[in-house]
Amino acid sequence: MMRIGLFLLTNLAVLVVAGIILSLFGVGSYHGAGG
Repeated sequence: MMRIGLFLLTNLAVLVVAGIILSLFGVGSYHGAGG
């Protein structure tokens, strides 16, 4: 059960980091002002 939790947390962290990086590079503008 713990592995599943860590797996989900890792995926969430990757998505967040990827979103931040895309935003910094101006590629994630499709998220809008609310994202």
